[in-house]
Amino acid sequence: MSKRKKILGTLLALLVLIQFIRPDKNISLTPSKNDIFLKYAASDTIKSLIQNSCYDCHSNNTIYPWYTEIQPF
Repeated sequence: MSKRKKILGTLLALLVLIQFIRPDKNISLTPSKNDIFLKYAASDTIKSLIQNSCYDCHSNNTIYPWYTEIQPF
């Protein structure tokens, strides 16, 4: 077997093996105690805007796209 095939085979085996290592996901059903709207009052329009624009990355309620199920992405 050539050196190139060995390297490709090893990389393929590693990619398959890392599929079994899953990090914890950042999903919570309740708002954080540090949620900005628990500390400051805001109109429904502002709440909606911030929740739609910012909460996906800046809360414990991340919505993960399909490709996050494929490691190492």
